[in-house]
Amino acid sequence: MKKSVFFVGILSLMFSVCGQEDMTISFMNDYNCTSHLSLIIYTPDGKIQTRVSDLIPNQVKSYSFPIHTEIFIADSNQEAFAMKGNDLKASGVKSFLVVGESDNKKVFGLSSIEQNIDDSLFTTRTINCGTEDECDIELVKKDCSGKELWALMIGGTSYDKASQVIKAKDGSCLLVGSTSSFGKGNYDAIVVKVSSHGKIIWQQTYGDFFNDFGLGITSINNDLYQIKGTKQLCKTANISSDCYSQDWIFRIDENGVVQ
Repeated sequence: MKKSVFFVGILSLMFSVCGQEDMTISFMNDYNCTSHLSLIIYTPDGKIQTRVSDLIPNQVKSYSFPIHTEIFIADSNQEAFAMKGNDLKASGVKSFLVVGESDNKKVFGLSSIEQNIDDSLFTTRTINCGTEDECDIELVKKDCSGKELWALMIGGTSYDKASQVIKAKDGSCLLVGSTSSFGKGNYDAIVVKVSSHGKIIWQQTYGDFFNDFGLGITSINNDLYQIKGTKQLCKTANISSDCYSQDWIFRIDENGVVQ
């Protein structure tokens, strides 16, 4: 299993001496599993360079940067945000390092990097389906080698179904699924935010009286998430043969509030 660590380098260069030598900065994978290293570099002439590699345990990867280069470390969501052409620095992310002469030939272990909050992975599935009306959601956290750290069961007395889980910037996760245990109607979309230690931070349902399902979640930026699902529409007050479902997309903030 791979652990993903993403490095985004934005070069803010101030040359006081022409032909100034670059500084060599190295990163060593001191984890017990393969790590993904991705650098996106913005040069003064406006060009973008991308350097991507997979580091096996104890492997060292070295790069050369001009003095005053600002190196930003991003999680997978922030890396995807930057790869779409967005300015990661403008989003308020703290830089990992501003390269100076004293940084030449430094080696940074991936585990020592403060911004690398959590190397774990979250998985989710539907369990305990005794009948069509009784299921629960299981959320599991594993380390990068696949070892289970904890498991959490989410649900009520009726049907609860898991769809997708993603990691948030603070090491917590957001899980999306469907529930008939909570909410306004037959089924509602449900989103649950769970801490890195397995404690539910908040739980929120979305939908109306009929059958509304949560199918997926995508991070738009650091504090905004897009939920994808289906919404059932009916011409009568109750579910009947004239009901139909359509695609349903809405956005929530980091506290579950619809935007």
